[in-house]
Amino acid sequence: MDSTSREPLLRFYEKLEKERVSAIVAPTSYGKTVFSPVILERAREAGLSYGLIHVVPFRALVREIYQDKFANFKGKFSIGYQSMDYLEGGVDKSPFFLRDLVATTLDSYAWNVFGIPVAEFDKIVREASLGHGYVAGMSIFTSTVVFDEAHVFIGSGTERAVFTMARASMAYLSQMNVPFAIETATMPSTRLSTIVKDLKDIKDPLRLPLVYVCRSSDCGRSAQASSYRSILGDSFHPVADKEWYDQMVFKWRTHLIKEDKLVEEATGICRSNPLLVIRNTIPTAVETYKKLKERCPQATLIHGWVGAEDRKNKISFIDHMLERGEAGAIVATQVIEAGVEAEAHAIITDIAPIENLAQRIGRLCRRKTEGLCREDGVDVYIIEDGAFKGVYDERLVGATLEKLGKYLSNSAESIDWRLLEDPEDGGVRRYSFTKIMEEVHKEAGVSYGGRIEREALQQALSLDLPSTSMLEILAKTLEKELSETTLVKLVPGKDECNFVVVELGRLLDLLGKKPDVTGKCLGNPGKGELVFRVKTSGGEEDVRVRVWKGMSPIDLTRTIMKEIYYGASRREVSIRDFYIPLEETCYDRETGAFYNAGVR
Repeated sequence: MDSTSREPLLRFYEKLEKERVSAIVAPTSYGKTVFSPVILERAREAGLSYGLIHVVPFRALVREIYQDKFANFKGKFSIGYQSMDYLEGGVDKSPFFLRDLVATTLDSYAWNVFGIPVAEFDKIVREASLGHGYVAGMSIFTSTVVFDEAHVFIGSGTERAVFTMARASMAYLSQMNVPFAIETATMPSTRLSTIVKDLKDIKDPLRLPLVYVCRSSDCGRSAQASSYRSILGDSFHPVADKEWYDQMVFKWRTHLIKEDKLVEEATGICRSNPLLVIRNTIPTAVETYKKLKERCPQATLIHGWVGAEDRKNKISFIDHMLERGEAGAIVATQVIEAGVEAEAHAIITDIAPIENLAQRIGRLCRRKTEGLCREDGVDVYIIEDGAFKGVYDERLVGATLEKLGKYLSNSAESIDWRLLEDPEDGGVRRYSFTKIMEEVHKEAGVSYGGRIEREALQQALSLDLPSTSMLEILAKTLEKELSETTLVKLVPGKDECNFVVVELGRLLDLLGKKPDVTGKCLGNPGKGELVFRVKTSGGEEDVRVRVWKGMSPIDLTRTIMKEIYYGASRREVSIRDFYIPLEETCYDRETGAFYNAGVR
């Protein structure tokens, strides 16, 4: 059956058309993302909306959706994307969401809905223009907005800031009667409850119809379904897809291992099968890759600080390796976990919260390797002492480790990492990861409130404030986190097409921890300086910008923009691009920016 004609997806749309809001919880690889063009087509026929904006957490996922999943609909709709990446066919970049079908990052969507268009951020922050927020706003108000795994972005820094903005925008969309939908495979009931409370403040009694895809008609073998039902009442709609569930019954073998066993286990797999290795940090990913490239027939490394051209080549390498069924290792960071296609037959991953583990493991056994997994089973290795501090909430990781130990004590086959409902008994009692996820979040006691910040931002949206005022409100509400939502480009040597996109906050943090990197890699700036190369209609020049500890995110960004544009204005030339030049010795095509042999 064509995935877009599955009954649960059709029911999901029916609820959306009737209530102007709906949600679907379906397993990874079920086909939720490719259903968006169908939603758009039906929404137009019903007069529900004219466009569709598909919102995802990561830039990597925008690339995959735009190029692989939406491209087939170019004859029917105008297709666009918005992220800082320049994708092949970049004429379709749509920062104001003016195309019929747009894939965008959660942070780009958040800025646009708050009336600060990403295409004009530099003008607004240096107070040269109020921007054209109404253009992006009208695109949003005449579209259906689909939030695809938006909760995956919850965490520290950027993640908490952007999700708070997204929650406020969901409440505002509900207030303005703009249709929107939520798609997920890994949302615990605690996070669903937070969203429901947000929306209930707008419409009481609230109806958030939610379709939950199970094997049985009542989801009787799903502990999570019971929790959802208690939150939603008669708005909870279990829908059976027995045929799909029966095709996705794999023998998952889950093993907890120590860091010092990683290379040994990886080598045993990668010499005969494709292996996916996910580390929580770039340094550990680089270190792992260097060890495995000497032991595996072939290996590649992909993370957020790899250049755009190299990244494209690495993804092509992965696709070809998997299509040919060749053995080897794919080493990555979390950029892969929310939907980038990097199928493999086995995975080794650092410990992380249970929902993040499920997203990572969900990359396995999809189209290219499904048959192999059904025949041989799937091996999952979780590094229980892998680094996670500063990346994930320690309470969630601790509770995840405890529950994994408990459920795996009887058998390595006790956990099913794809199905939402506990599989039928087959000799070994098996549990859906969703049961463990519910227990983890209940035990960890992590709050996803931020109610005061969300209400403040929602109120600001309803006041229709100018972009400069909105920017100040965001700065005061979200404080230092905004520095991590500002992106800058690094260009290694003269290879401007191979730029690296980094968060300004992360770059400053790296410079603070490793000041030697400043002199070695970033144009030899003075203390407390950043050097930008500015390309103008009259040539290029390097601009030195003073930054200092304690600057607010907005002041920091404003200082950078004003310094860059002041010189161009004085010389009456137009700016075509600007970036931070990265010394060639500080970039390696295999390992990316900073983490090559030249920088320790």
